[in-house]
Formats: sequence, C-alpha cells, structure tokens
Amino acid sequence: MLTLASLAKTAKRYALDSSISDEAFLNALLEPLVTAGRVKARGGKEFSLDKSRTSLVVNGKCDVPNSLRKALARYGLEDAMTCEFESFVEDRIDLSLFEPFANEVIGLASGSGEASLRMATALEDPERFMAIALLEAVKNENRESAVQPVWDSGTGSLCIEVGDLLAHGFGKPRKMKQIVVVPVDTTFATEITWGYESSPAPMVSPKTLHGQWLVRMGMAGVEPDELADRIESSLRRRSVEPVKKGCTEYPVGTVAIVPNARSVFYLTAIARLDENNNARATREEIRSALNALLETYDKEGQGLDIFIPLIGTGESRAGLTHQESLDLIVSEVTANRSLVHGRVTIVVYRGDANKLEIATKEG
Repeated sequence: MLTLASLAKTAKRYALDSSISDEAFLNALLEPLVTAGRVKARGGKEFSLDKSRTSLVVNGKCDVPNSLRKALARYGLEDAMTCEFESFVEDRIDLSLFEPFANEVIGLASGSGEASLRMATALEDPERFMAIALLEAVKNENRESAVQPVWDSGTGSLCIEVGDLLAHGFGKPRKMKQIVVVPVDTTFATEITWGYESSPAPMVSPKTLHGQWLVRMGMAGVEPDELADRIESSLRRRSVEPVKKGCTEYPVGTVAIVPNARSVFYLTAIARLDENNNARATREEIRSALNALLETYDKEGQGLDIFIPLIGTGESRAGLTHQESLDLIVSEVTANRSLVHGRVTIVVYRGDANKLEIATKEG
C-alpha cells in the first residue's frame, strides 16, 4: 500500500544525502503539496511537521494531517505540484537510481490500479511521477493495521490483514519464501489489453489483480511469452490437462505455480471467459477453486505462509459482496484446516476495509 509513511521511507533510501534527518526529508517531500495546495497550519501559520509528528507519520502511528488531505480538492493540483517538485527531484533524489526507486513506489501502489498505471506512464518525467505518488499517498490511510487472528490450531492458523497483497510478492529476496495467490481466468492469459487497443481474446484488464500482477512481472523483466512458458511448464510438471485436447482452457481450480526471488505465486483459475471475453464465475465455482487451492497448498506448500485476496467481488461477475467473499474464504479454510500447515492470511485491500465487519486494530 502506498502511504505517506511508505513513500517517505522508500524515497529516503534513494536520497542524495543519506544523513538527512527524517524531519527535514519529510518536510521537503511535502513542500510541493504545501506550496501548490496553499496548505497552512492552524491559525494560518506556516505548515511543517516537527520531529515528534514526523516520527508518528513515518512509522505509521498517525494519519495524514487533515490540512494536507483537504488540499487534494484544489483544481489543477497535480500540474502545480509537478512544477514544484523540480527542486526536490534535483536536490534530494539520486536520479541515477530513479528507475529502481520508481519501481518500488509503483509496487507499493499496485493495489490502487489507476495510480500505479499512471505512475508507470510517467517514468520519463520524475517530477510528474513524484506528484502522482504523493497525491496517492496522502489520499490513503497512513496508520498501519494489525493482523487480526481468526484461529490458530498449532500447526496452522488463519488471520485477516488489511494491506497490499502484491507487496508480499515483490521486493527484496527472502530466505524463506511465501505464497501469494493471484486469481486468474481459466486460460491463464499473460497479456494485458489496454482500453485503447484492439486485441483477440483473451484480454486481461489492468484494473484486475491478475492485470496488476502481469504489470509487475513485466517490470521485473518477465516477457509474456516467457511467463506463458513457465505456466505451461508448471501445469505439465503436475500432469494438469486442459478441459479438452487442443484447447488452452483449464478446469476451474487449476493452480499454476510461478516462483520469483521473493515468493511463490499460486495462479488460481477462478473465472471462465464467455464468448464476449467477459470473465464469469459462480459462488460454487469459487468454493470449488478454494478447495483445489488448499489441496495444492497441502501437497506443495511446504508449510510456507500463504496470502489470499478476496475473490469474486470484481470482474469475475460472481456477484459476491466483499463481506460474502471474506466469509466464504474463512468458511472454506476453516472447514479444510487439516490441509493448512502454515499461516493463511486473507488480505483485504485497505480501500475495501470499510465494507467489512472486521475489527482491525490500528498500529
């Protein structure tokens, strides 16, 4: 999740002056918004964050100041901030490392779809990139949410987390990998079709989790053809056959396993594509797919932690509310707890948390 805390921490790692204090760096990062948005402190005083407030913000212990968030409604703010970011980009950021920095920030914003895509198109314009990133970060809740346990059986457990699923899948390599579940269509499509393009079926929308994952894989240097080969190899190794000979569609619940340096992705076939290239799934198909996923986890998961997003709430047209999806996943994991030999975490996108009856604790 791209928050003010995560943006500030990430940007500071790429600062020209590594000795700069958190207070000075955060205020410099906020200055374009403060100036363009005409932000003032109480009583009309000049806006700045002191050492104590900086610590709370950077460590996710408090939300974004209201005066910053109110400025988001100002007309033409992004353009004005882009101009104001010129000195910050020149004086504060090591531009020789801008590409890896930008990729990290896009990764943090992956759950927000549109913002991450807009940043990806602004890689050649660092000032514009920073304006988009800061606006997205200020918009989002800054306080970290604790994981809420559901049950713990000793060898396995289930919990709920409000956060960013793909943040668990991309980033620095981990000695102990973790499994990240990505719902896909039954053809395991590997190419995104953007709104301005015409393309034969199947199409993957960049707004879906499947599409966001493909964007991140592309940023990591994995081309669609290579990815398709890796998926096919995984299915062939496990003797998974298409629904009929000569076609590229697999049964609902089929899992393709694609690892990277940090995690192991379980691409789980949830939705079928109809003749109009629309993804469709029923509640029972999602239930069946969850059972198949847990069986795969039992056989091949090696006790690794596994992260599962809400399923069936978006373009699969299953018609589930966010609460129904959460309840369904909790029910199926609980009913199959004999297959769980690690920690299962259901990841709820922060923007959807208010649609659920979960008591996430603020950090």
